[in-house]
Amino acid sequence: MLDVVRNWVITICCTLFFITAVEMILPNNSMKKYAKFVLGLILITVIINPIIKIFNGDFNTAVYTSNLVNSMDDNSMKAATQRYKDENINSTLINFKENLKLSCEKSLKEKFPNNKFQVTIDASFDKKSELFKLKSIDVRTKISIKEQVILFLSDELKINKELVNVFNQ
Repeated sequence: MLDVVRNWVITICCTLFFITAVEMILPNNSMKKYAKFVLGLILITVIINPIIKIFNGDFNTAVYTSNLVNSMDDNSMKAATQRYKDENINSTLINFKENLKLSCEKSLKEKFPNNKFQVTIDASFDKKSELFKLKSIDVRTKISIKEQVILFLSDELKINKELVNVFNQ
């Protein structure tokens, strides 16, 4: 038992000397903090490894690594990944619609300052091409400037004129 503690202390000391030497030769730049972080993780691993072996006599990193890889290959992991991907696509689509709506309203307000506009965006996500597709932009205004708004938005957003619909309230 005393031999195990002696070897552990020697390993910690050697690791500390190694870490000190590496820190001394590292240049002072933004990479140094990341290197220190990694070196700290190495030191923590060296310190904790014998403690884990004491509590768990059959501790084997290869077994735990293979168990982790197997659990990642499990169908539940794939289903969870797909669910998170779908949630991410939905939230991105909502943000896309909202940002485009605000952008259109702002541009229209700058171009036609005496008018009020209500913009509605219809868009979807195409899973085949993995792109967001704009279906239509509906603009509601009180004054009849339909053609001007259609031309302005199609030029501003570089989209087809058929995607822009203008309605009078």
